[in-house]
Amino acid sequence: MPTYEFRCHECAVTFDVQRPTSASSDPAICPDGHPNQSASPEFNASVASQRTLRMSG
Repeated sequence: MPTYEFRCHECAVTFDVQRPTSASSDPAICPDGHPNQSASPEFNASVASQRTLRMSG
């Protein structure tokens, strides 16, 4: 299952969520307890590349 990076709009913390591709853009709950509408997906190519390398190697 893919891992997606999210950023909370309230506290700016970045966190990872594993979920199916079909749910990739669904909101996520901040680990600090902020409401699920306060976090949105982020894409960071370098993080995605590192994850791909770790998974394949």
